[in-house]
Amino acid sequence: MDSLRFFPRWRPDDPYQVIGLLRMINDILAANPAASRWLEIGSYRGESATIFLGFPQIVTLDCVDHLAAAADILRSKFPREIAAGRCRVRQMSSAAFARQAGELDVVYIDGDHSYEAVRADIAAYSVKLSPGGFLAGHDYHSGYPGVIKAVEKWREHRPISVYADGSWCVRMPI
Repeated sequence: MDSLRFFPRWRPDDPYQVIGLLRMINDILAANPAASRWLEIGSYRGESATIFLGFPQIVTLDCVDHLAAAADILRSKFPREIAAGRCRVRQMSSAAFARQAGELDVVYIDGDHSYEAVRADIAAYSVKLSPGGFLAGHDYHSGYPGVIKAVEKWREHRPISVYADGSWCVRMPI
């Protein structure tokens, strides 16, 4: 977990930064135990993917990142999960993957944090979610105003959960 030092405002003495993501996953799986098809946009060094893959209820995890270095890291970190078909590394843009993606239960947006990119990811993937699926992401805090603006403009009156690590989650209607 050495690479966690790159998280915004990472403090190695603050376990709530990881606990926030764990709580979000737990909340999602408690609300919908059948939420088995997950997508992570922006996998970089595989920190979130490592945590996601720790949950056996998550049957498939597509990790989408346009960076070759990120894809190489993921392939070296998860060879068994990849061989089993549980983790699929997609070296491409999130827009390109959206054109081929089927129905998903959970989408976790943590790629380009600009307003335009987050807005585009929300638009492309909110329509890919199963009924009662979850649109979620990372860095919902003042350090990334584009994330907050894009999420708030999209969610309108939908309830949002925000977690200690800056993860956010909105459940789609059933």
